[in-house]
Amino acid sequence: MSWNFRLLDRSHFFSEPWVEIVEVFYHDDGRLKGFTEPYINAETREGVITNLMRIIHDIEDKPVLKLSDFGLTPNDDPKEADFSYQFIASKETKAEEVKHESE
Repeated sequence: MSWNFRLLDRSHFFSEPWVEIVEVFYHDDGRLKGFTEPYINAETREGVITNLMRIIHDIEDKPVLKLSDFGLTPNDDPKEADFSYQFIASKETKAEEVKHESE
C-alpha cells in the first residue's frame, strides 16, 4: 500500500469553495483506499521541512479529489463541525505496512 498528500474538496461544509490537504492511501493496484487529515511532525526540524516539501510536491500537479472518488457522499464525511479527524477507509482495508509513494 502507498500514500501521498492530495487536495480534497470539502465545500459541502461551507457556502464557498473549500479544499483541504489530506493523506490519501491506495491499494496495491492504485485504487483509492481511504484518506485522513495529515499532521506535520518528524523527529527533527529538517524532517518537518522534508514533510512540508513532500506536501507541495504531491499536490501541485494532481487534481482535487472529491468524496465521490472514494464512493462517499457529504453525509458520509465524518469530519464534524468541531473538525475532529479520523481515518476514512473502505470496508476492505486491512492493517499493513504503508510507505510514501516516493519510498
